[in-house]
Amino acid sequence: GGLLEPNAAWTETARGNVLSSIDRQLAGRGLNTTNYPESMGDLEADIDNPEVQLAKLHAAVGRSILRHKLVPQQSLPTKRNVFDWSLGERATALRSAYDADYALFLHARDSFSSAGRVAVKIIGALFGAPVQGGRQEGFASLVDLRTGNLVWFNVMRSSSGDMRESSSADNSVEDLLDDFPL
Repeated sequence: GGLLEPNAAWTETARGNVLSSIDRQLAGRGLNTTNYPESMGDLEADIDNPEVQLAKLHAAVGRSILRHKLVPQQSLPTKRNVFDWSLGERATALRSAYDADYALFLHARDSFSSAGRVAVKIIGALFGAPVQGGRQEGFASLVDLRTGNLVWFNVMRSSSGDMRESSSADNSVEDLLDDFPL
């Protein structure tokens, strides 16, 4: 039916690969990083945590940027020629909590086609009916923790790859951090 079927074990494997890749790639640029505590990573269970709310806000702001900045037909008149998106002053609390000047927020989704879905894609192609397969997509933001303003934003989209594999996660993170300003 084309519905996504989450798998917690696969998600944890992919998350670990992506975090390791980010750490390696930023360390290669001479940057010191501190990861958000994994014990606080369950965004559904810890809904009252202000940092969890900030991560959810980032996801909402990122989706707004995707819609209103990267789709010309849906651009907002007040943001057409400027990039002035923010997570607000609540983001500044991370500055002292983590002794950091910037925070890198990442939102990513990875899916792939089952054998049955691949068969449907092939049959659909024979009849000229495109069928969506697996894909990777994500966005990342660099937030200035003095102001809460986003100072950089990038998007990654791919129709191939599997973030459960270390090399694929490396490629995805490399695409996501393309033009990273630090």
